[in-house]
Amino acid sequence: MKILFIHNIIAPYRTPLFEALSKKYDIQVVYLEKKDKDRRWNQRSEEMIFSHVFLKNKNFSLFNKKITLNFGLKKTINEFNPDVLVTLDNPPNFITTINSILLAKKKGIPIILWTGAFDDYKTFQKNHFKNISILVVIKMIRKYIYSKVDLFWAYSKATKSHLINNYHIKENSIVDGLQGYPDQLIHFKAVDTNKRFKNNKLLFIGYLDERKGLDFLIKAFVSLLKQFPNYTLEIVGNGKLHKNFIKENEGIHQIRFLNYQDGVKKFDIINESKYLILPSNSDPWGWVVNEATSCKVPTLVSDAVMAKEILCDDQLIFMAGSVVDLTEKLKNLMLLPYDDYKSLSTKVYKNSRLHTLDKPIMTFETLIKN
Repeated sequence: MKILFIHNIIAPYRTPLFEALSKKYDIQVVYLEKKDKDRRWNQRSEEMIFSHVFLKNKNFSLFNKKITLNFGLKKTINEFNPDVLVTLDNPPNFITTINSILLAKKKGIPIILWTGAFDDYKTFQKNHFKNISILVVIKMIRKYIYSKVDLFWAYSKATKSHLINNYHIKENSIVDGLQGYPDQLIHFKAVDTNKRFKNNKLLFIGYLDERKGLDFLIKAFVSLLKQFPNYTLEIVGNGKLHKNFIKENEGIHQIRFLNYQDGVKKFDIINESKYLILPSNSDPWGWVVNEATSCKVPTLVSDAVMAKEILCDDQLIFMAGSVVDLTEKLKNLMLLPYDDYKSLSTKVYKNSRLHTLDKPIMTFETLIKN
C-alpha cells in the first residue's frame, strides 16, 4: 500500500515513526519547509531512511500570523500516486492542506487528517489569538477541511472529545493515539530516587513565549521560596521572552537559566530533577511530559496540556492560567514524603510506557483497516 504523508517540518520525534511505517508500507513524506526558525532541532534530511521530498515554499504574514505557500504538490501526488493521503491540520499550512484534499478527492484517494486541534480551549482563545476574528476564520476553515476528510488521527483523547463536541465529527471516524514518543530518543540515566528527591531541583523546558506560561511558574515558585529556600528552578529553552525573563529575575539566585539544550545534555538535566513543570496556556500535546515521565520524573502540568493523559493523577494537574492553583499543587508536591514521591515516580513511568512509538504505529494500522 502506498501512503503519502504531508508534514510541516522535519521533527526528530516524528522521524522514527516514519521509519517504522516505511518497513510496513510504501511511504513518501512531503515536507512543507526544511526548518522552522523558532525550532532548534538537529535533524538532517540525509539521515532519514524513508522516501521524502521538500516542496518549494514561500512564507508571508497575515494579521501577524505566519502563512506558508507551497509549490509542486500536484506533481508530487501524480508521480507517487498514493492509495492513501495523510494530511495535516495546522493553520499556517491550511492552503496546502486544502490543496492536498482537493487533489486527492479528484483522484478518489481516501484522506486521513492528523490533528491536535483545540481552537475552543479557553486559554487558547485568551492568549494565543488576541484577535477573536482570526479564531472565527480558523474555525470556518477547519469546518470545511473536516467535511472533506474520511478519518481523523487525533493527538489525544481530549482532541477526540473536542472534535466530537465542537465539530460534530462521528466518533467512529476518529482514532486517538498519535503522540507516542520513540524510546531511541530517550537518554535515561539510572539515578537513585532518594538522591533526586533530596536535590530539590524543579525544571521547566520549553520555548520562552507567552503560550508556555513560564511567568505563572516563576510567580508560584517565588511565592514559595520563603517556605522552601533550598529549592531551585532551572529553566531550559530560548525564545522571544528569554532576555525579559533573565532581566526580571536576575536578583533571584534560586532561578537558573540554562538556555536551549538538546540530546544527552537535556536528558542529564531531566534525570537530575525532582519535578518537571509545564504550565502552558495551550499545548496540543507537550513532548517534555513524555521525556520526563520516561525518566521517572513526576511532572506537574496545566489542564491545557493535552499530554496530561499520560499522568492520570489529579495532584499533577492544575488549572491553566491560575497562579493560585499552580502554587497550591506545587506546594503539595514539595511537601510530599519520600515514600509517596517514590510511588509517584514509579506510577508516571509506568504510564509513560503506554505512550511509546508502538502506540501511533498501532493506531495507524487501525486507521488503515478502517
